[in-house]
Amino acid sequence: MRIPTLIFLLLAVSSAIPRQPKTPRFEDYPAGRIFHGKPTQIDWPPDYAQHEFFQARIHDLVNSGVNFAGHYVVGEWSCGTDCRWLFVLDMRTGKFLSTAPYGTLSLGPHRPPNRDWLQTCPKSRLLIASGCFNVEAPKKPIECGTKYFKFERQEFVTIQFDPIPTPPYFR
Repeated sequence: MRIPTLIFLLLAVSSAIPRQPKTPRFEDYPAGRIFHGKPTQIDWPPDYAQHEFFQARIHDLVNSGVNFAGHYVVGEWSCGTDCRWLFVLDMRTGKFLSTAPYGTLSLGPHRPPNRDWLQTCPKSRLLIASGCFNVEAPKKPIECGTKYFKFERQEFVTIQFDPIPTPPYFR
């Protein structure tokens, strides 16, 4: 009678211990077939059409090929020291997505250790970004850490956030 009671208690205690969430992996979010062509024409938004720098950066990435979710190019450009904006271009249609998973991202020394600030995979719908989010967005709270986004129906959905302390200069 003691052994069943002991087993019951061990199971009850172990189920009450909080578990670390499983870190999302690229293979958990497959993208399907990979597009190997180039867009016939890029549909430049007005903000990008006037800037040669943006166009040159985007053409370089397009020439490198798909790097996200089967037929997209995800890229970035600087919005200042240690600050990045993100863009997403559909290689099949040549159109930019109007939604990105975040506004600006501050990189700086507060990025989690041993992690690139942006990680994508051509065969996956998972995008991983690390740094401090919404630094340039006055109406949104600043959050620092690593965010995992899944890409569904042309939208980015946050599936996990691993926070780190927000530096005092962002508070």
